[in-house]
Amino acid sequence: MPSRPIERGRPGLGLLAHVLVSKYADHLPLYRLSQIFEREGLNLDRSTLADWIGKSTALLEPLANAIGRHVLAGQAIFADGEPSRRHAFENDGEPGEDAGTQYRQDGDSASLGLWSGRPGGRSFRPRK
Repeated sequence: MPSRPIERGRPGLGLLAHVLVSKYADHLPLYRLSQIFEREGLNLDRSTLADWIGKSTALLEPLANAIGRHVLAGQAIFADGEPSRRHAFENDGEPGEDAGTQYRQDGDSASLGLWSGRPGGRSFRPRK
């Protein structure tokens, strides 16, 4: 049996990729994604999807760190410290803003970005 990305988990790479893309690229809330799966005959609760997302992001953390190091190593870095809006269905149903800084590198390589901050926290600022 092929190995699974989540230990003792049932989802394969393709399903996890679909859930992550649906959530973060297509901006589908988990309740809606759960309804879509239900229509296709697959009963996946929001809590299951949230658990998969949490475990997937832990697996992807080394990749995110490598991208961040690459972005910050660029010759020219553009930063935007505007707060990001948070939807009411995230973080216990409380709408608000997340403070952070978005960085983008200028150069010939593919466009990569980095967001550094924390929910409701203070923005991180680069040192000179």
